[in-house]
Amino acid sequence: MILETDRLTLRPLQSTDVEAVASYSTKPEFIRFLPLPPQTMESAAQFVGQAVANGQPDPKGDWLFAIQIREEPRLIGIIRIGVRSAEHQQGDLGYAVHPDHWGKGFATEALRRILEFGFEDLSLERIWATADVRNVAYLEGYGEGWNEAGRIHASPPACPWCVA
Repeated sequence: MILETDRLTLRPLQSTDVEAVASYSTKPEFIRFLPLPPQTMESAAQFVGQAVANGQPDPKGDWLFAIQIREEPRLIGIIRIGVRSAEHQQGDLGYAVHPDHWGKGFATEALRRILEFGFEDLSLERIWATADVRNVAYLEGYGEGWNEAGRIHASPPACPWCVA
């Protein structure tokens, strides 16, 4: 499945995306708010390889997309939406964008499109996201219309790509 916006293409990850994923996931500023050790080219290769092998949706019900600027061949991040309960029509999402592309509206644009996909194509009625509350820029990427339902004061699950 490929989703598009005015400036972006959201597409399945490909085995050729390893270097692009490693280019942001190994940066200290990227993992600053994640409970992770520094990432490596090997961990990026493992992540991308697993995503490619799993397909869309993966066995957990997650749809993982590369975020790519339409005119450029290389991804600038990833975005994920997952069906957590088909019965209750609930899902969650998350995203990661290369620091070189922060502040340009790409995350918000990708989020709007993935929300449309979740509500219209996956028939979800509630979609939530989690984030470290200290990561103000990440939270701002979600834009208006989000409600803060609560704060959990425990460590989030380890996820090297900020999409769990």
